[in-house]
This record gives sequence, C-alpha cells and structure tokens, in this order.
Amino acid sequence: MVNGATGLKNLRTATVLVEFAAFAAGADESISLPAAIPNLRCLLTAIASSHLSLNSLTLVLAGFSILLILWSATKPANFALAILVACLSATTGS
Repeated sequence: MVNGATGLKNLRTATVLVEFAAFAAGADESISLPAAIPNLRCLLTAIASSHLSLNSLTLVLAGFSILLILWSATKPANFALAILVACLSATTGS
C-alpha cells in the first residue's frame, strides 16, 4: 500500500511529466520549460555576471561543464546522475 508521502511524490512526478509532455507536443506555448530548469549558467550568471564579461562567463561555464561531465564519468553508471549532469551542463541560450 502506498503511504501519503509517497503518493504525493508520485503525483508531483506525474504532474511534471504531463506538463513536460504537453510542452514537448507544443500544446501550451506559455510554458517555458528550458528557462525554468536551473543550470550552471544560471548559477554563474547570478554569482559572477557583474564581475566577468559575457565571453569570460561563457569560458568559465564551458570549463565547469567539462569538469562536471568528467567528474560524473568517474562515478558508477547511474541514470539519475546522468540526468542531473545533463540538466546542469545544458545551456538554453543567454
């Protein structure tokens, strides 16, 4: 039997999946899913945008992304880690 917390977590997961499927199918143009996914670009922009130029910020982002991917390659195969690294290292534009 599913307890309340697990059921709620499953409901939230299902809701996110349905919203993503609707976005992927083009059903709702108002959802900007890629912009809503936090990644390294968001973090670096928030921390260093006032201290670095756009070109420098892009180079730092590329370096961190490469380091993150290399670090994850040293870990045992794990689907959740692969998704996390893909989301963090992906860039969705400026």
